[in-house]
Amino acid sequence: MDSAVGSRGHELRITIFHCPRCCGETAAAAGHGCRVVDCCGAEVDGTRVAAAFLDGADGVLVLGCLGRACQRSCDDVEAFRRIHAGALALQRLGVAPARLQRHWLTPREATRIPALLVAFRRRLHVLGPRPRQPAPTTPEAMTATGP
Repeated sequence: MDSAVGSRGHELRITIFHCPRCCGETAAAAGHGCRVVDCCGAEVDGTRVAAAFLDGADGVLVLGCLGRACQRSCDDVEAFRRIHAGALALQRLGVAPARLQRHWLTPREATRIPALLVAFRRRLHVLGPRPRQPAPTTPEAMTATGP
């Protein structure tokens, strides 16, 4: 079976946020069914992750620079915290946390990207297609923490 196709013949849709500076291999390795978004990993927050799921992604993969490898001097710990908070909000709305994966890499580790993508596709294949839910309709509504 094609690794881009999940259970019941559904084509897996993956959104990948990646830093083109340290993860330049991503676009070449992504393959069919992937939408690659060039951005600093520190720019990814719960709203962007929620928007990807609202756009129909079965999974979201965030690949960013690790600490001092970042040419923009971004705070990868703060980025991880924001993405994690978004993942918790998504879980409350029925999106399994396993559908979001984060990796911080150095430029030397970019060669790991194809293997990371294969492993993530396998995880999504086991989970199957993400159930489509009509609500909420905005990324902000998905990441809202409630009263």
